[in-house]
Amino acid sequence: MADGRAEDAYRINLQDNVFPAVLGRVCSRPCEPACRHGYEGLGEPVSICFSKRSAADFKDQTPVLLEPWFEPSGKRVAIVGSGVAGLTAARNLTLLGHAVTIYEKHAKPGGMLNQGIPEFRLPRAIIDREIEQITALGVEIVCNTDVGKSLSLEKLLTDFDAVVIAAGTLRPNRPDIPGQELKGIRHGLDFLLEANETGAAAIGEQVVVIGGGFTAMDCARTAQRLGAQSVELAEEGQLKVMYRRSKDDLRVTPGELEELEHEGIPLECHATPMAYLGANGTLTGMRFARTGTEEEFEVPVDTVLLATGQVPDTSWLDDALLENDPLFVAGDFSLGATTLIDAIAHAKSTAREIDCFLMGTVRMQDHVHVEDATLTGRTPEMDAIPRQPMPTLPLGERTLPREVE
Repeated sequence: MADGRAEDAYRINLQDNVFPAVLGRVCSRPCEPACRHGYEGLGEPVSICFSKRSAADFKDQTPVLLEPWFEPSGKRVAIVGSGVAGLTAARNLTLLGHAVTIYEKHAKPGGMLNQGIPEFRLPRAIIDREIEQITALGVEIVCNTDVGKSLSLEKLLTDFDAVVIAAGTLRPNRPDIPGQELKGIRHGLDFLLEANETGAAAIGEQVVVIGGGFTAMDCARTAQRLGAQSVELAEEGQLKVMYRRSKDDLRVTPGELEELEHEGIPLECHATPMAYLGANGTLTGMRFARTGTEEEFEVPVDTVLLATGQVPDTSWLDDALLENDPLFVAGDFSLGATTLIDAIAHAKSTAREIDCFLMGTVRMQDHVHVEDATLTGRTPEMDAIPRQPMPTLPLGERTLPREVE
């Protein structure tokens, strides 16, 4: 990118990371805390995430198609789920020479990219373009097909040489506390799905988001855009995020808390949910305990959004099928709820495992070449160069669909 070679930068990222433009916006950035440039005395980490985005934004916008790694194998693979894990496995299996069909129960592919991440963080045209680069390789995506209901898993195992379950984590994890039957409590992913697919979702006047990860931040910022509060009314506490641990334990990307504060959404830490309070079957408040103490306090609330995690839904699976040789699992369905980049990495490994199963041999191996260098092109003065801040949209222009960064 420093040389202005956006096309080359994008292609390098596409080979390994599959979704450069997507990750350039919503990656959890595990590479940046590990960046040597950020070690003590060496300045700040390189803006690796935003470099991916820059490559995607500044290159020619026509689709980039990778060359196949092997000739067609004659083998067929079915994949359940079109999130990043399913799409990654599909792309790499196709490059390995296999014919791939993805089955998706929703009307559009993308999984949590479309259903869980708000458009103000990830424009839908970006998702569509990078999925197009996968389908253009020959991957078929069949939407509106709920495997386990409209199509049996047994039939897939009969019709295909291998089947991959990449169905993500769709079963909400709900805290088991008194009052959970009250009206006004919903899981954050359900709320985000409705808001992302329809551009609207019913919320009350006093909204509390429970949690401290990406889903909690997305729920709070989405609720605000749907009218939960204006920045001018933030002091009245009409919308707030409650988290049971400390601010240091929050699992969000750099800048996320600053944007939450910038949008006027309060965050209260060390608050553990103890009970929902209500009258006539309807939520009216919550009781919290101050984490680590015996202090308790109550908060008036008519809408609770639970950003408390989720787990794989295995109700549609026969345990015996999971022991079937041609059946593989990829991404969050195997790992539990993780990050996009973790799901992509796991799906890449799964694709190699499937290729070995189908072809009876290991056809792909990693090689690392290390050589000495006498000059790096860096100077000590470069340690003092700060990271360039990402420009953001003014508060008054922030709506549900408009990208903030």
